[in-house]
Amino acid sequence: MEIKSEDIRLFAKLGFLLYADSYTSKIAGMKPGKDAKDRDVWDFILDPSDELIKRYNLKVNSNGDMLYTQQIPCDLVLCLNPDPAWTRWLSLTTYDGKTTAEMEKLKGLSQQEEIIRLKQKIKELSKRVEVADEKLFQMETNMPKYLERNFKPMLEQITPMMEKILKKNE
Repeated sequence: MEIKSEDIRLFAKLGFLLYADSYTSKIAGMKPGKDAKDRDVWDFILDPSDELIKRYNLKVNSNGDMLYTQQIPCDLVLCLNPDPAWTRWLSLTTYDGKTTAEMEKLKGLSQQEEIIRLKQKIKELSKRVEVADEKLFQMETNMPKYLERNFKPMLEQITPMMEKILKKNE
């Protein structure tokens, strides 16, 4: 019996996350988020395959099921197929966050990690620039107040020492 493509109906299903070592998990939910280092991540709720459970010796969670949550940096996750009937995502790392020799061959992982590091550096430098701009604005708009706020505490600490030095030299 021949199956014709027009006779096949597709329905939206749970997608899959394919790890670098080819183990998989069904994606029960995912949303963008931030990790503890303020990096952009995907917050996944995942249902591991039997093979993933066996390979990484996963245990039942406190709810009595195998669902687990995982944060993966956005730059280390690629959408291979956004079709709701066959959604597939690729993590450039394994379940435990490591790389594989095969992924290194693709040469994307080291650049992606460098991008993550550089994005963090840009955020830090942007904050420093904001502080410097604010100080410059204060100096330009109200120099006496700026000097009082930034130099008065230092002068208050140095003055007694200077007085002692001057008394010793007399």
